[in-house]
Amino acid sequence: MEQQKTETRSITAEQRKRVEEVCFRSLALIGRNCEYLEQHFDRTGADESTRQAVADIDTAAIQLDRTLTEAEIGKAMDKVLRAAQQQFDAKLRA
Repeated sequence: MEQQKTETRSITAEQRKRVEEVCFRSLALIGRNCEYLEQHFDRTGADESTRQAVADIDTAAIQLDRTLTEAEIGKAMDKVLRAAQQQFDAKLRA
């Protein structure tokens, strides 16, 4: 039973990592497309609502990128803290 839980966790972690990678790639693509559109608007012109829509998309993408990065950092810190706790517990038992 414990082995099955471990396998399920590792699959979940692998799936989570793939989702993160896809999200970061998508966010980079959104950012590049927003830059392209802004440059295009400068050459061809666009109404204010169109410019605002692109700016809103870019802002949302930046916020999502920051949130994902913070979550990734949080996960890494959790791993470090768990490892430190295990070492501490092992020393207490010794």
